[in-house]
Amino acid sequence: MPVDSSADLANERLADPRDKSLADLPVDLAFERPADPRDKSLADLPVDLAVERLADPRDKSPADLPVDPPAAPRDKSLADLPAASPADSSVDPPANSPADPPVASPAALPTGQAASAWHNGGLFSCIRAFRVMTSSSSNSSPSSHSASSVFELAQNQQYPAATLYVVATPIGNVADISLRALHVLGLVDRICAEDTRNTGTLLARYGISKPLVAVHEHNEREAAQRVIDFLRAGERVACVSDAGTPGISDPGAKLVDAVRDAGFNVVPLPGASALATALSAAGDWVSTFTFLGFLPPKAKQRASALQPLATHAHALVFYEAPHRIVETVQALADAFGPARRLLIARELTKLHEALWRGTLAEGPTWLAADANRQRGEFVLVVEGASAQPDGDADHDALLRTLLQEVPVKSAAKLAAALTGASRNALYARALELKGEDEDRDNAQD
Repeated sequence: MPVDSSADLANERLADPRDKSLADLPVDLAFERPADPRDKSLADLPVDLAVERLADPRDKSPADLPVDPPAAPRDKSLADLPAASPADSSVDPPANSPADPPVASPAALPTGQAASAWHNGGLFSCIRAFRVMTSSSSNSSPSSHSASSVFELAQNQQYPAATLYVVATPIGNVADISLRALHVLGLVDRICAEDTRNTGTLLARYGISKPLVAVHEHNEREAAQRVIDFLRAGERVACVSDAGTPGISDPGAKLVDAVRDAGFNVVPLPGASALATALSAAGDWVSTFTFLGFLPPKAKQRASALQPLATHAHALVFYEAPHRIVETVQALADAFGPARRLLIARELTKLHEALWRGTLAEGPTWLAADANRQRGEFVLVVEGASAQPDGDADHDALLRTLLQEVPVKSAAKLAAALTGASRNALYARALELKGEDEDRDNAQD
């Protein structure tokens, strides 16, 4: 028997989310009504979604419900309603209730802004997940009705064709994607990826399927020409890295240069970055900073790269891999002295995230105390050099005297033995003094 859709019945009761599961609802109806956590038990939700959403006091498994639960004043029991035929799919979904915001269907969106196949499988599934995570104990709460309008903000903006969209993706927590990034990744014609396998797995989590183009450090210049050809054909192309923001210690910068030089637009979409995430938790001792990415892997090259930074006043930020973390922290202590503050940020946004603050002298000991502390991806924040105290003028006088007789390296070694100051810091200062003396001599000539 078809469902009775008479006006008095439709007006008398609001649709109860327990009547049908989200999977049974038409796409536009699932989009326009707030998701009710009672639709599925937590056991039925994906693991990450079940962990991420707050438990709702209304959640009960069927075994926990009373045999004959009292109906809410607005509800009729299912037994009072006419039975619906499973084969009957001709019934129109009820109109929006007065409290619901107007909902734009994919067909109503401007041309080129929506692909219905993707929206049906991608954006709307994200909306359902988002609304479950943000639903409150009252279905009439403003927050439960605002999710669709938030997605509409992303949908109704301008996304020009023949444009490269640089999109930041999560650095570990899949829930850190932005709503605008989801929309753009579903809108573009193809996606440039550092590793197509990793990106394909990430996109599948959001219900997105797009052609992928490999753009990595070994082929970035060559791949840029292919991307330019796609843009000339009027396509929208997104660029993502394996994690975080493209171009920041990741491929993407050469592609951006090539696309801009070819006369096409580049639009950045902000999002997750290990650099910004670590700095936000560092503290007040980091007021200015210099980001250096990964240090050279070989010890001699690494020491040479650190020597000129010994007197650098800004905090220094490095990325490091797990198999080099211990030797890198030790190299930092050797170059800058043991007293500077150090923040070790490990596995940011992931399950085993850890942030530790101490000194460069304590860093190697902390890492060695537990082998698990040496696992994962690292961000290192090192305190900058302090302003030279008055006593350091004596160091300059000593270095100038020694530089008249011995090379820079020997002068720094002797000065360190005589004063107890950092040899690397004295070496860097000796280089500066030698350069000043040479400049002065040249000016006199």
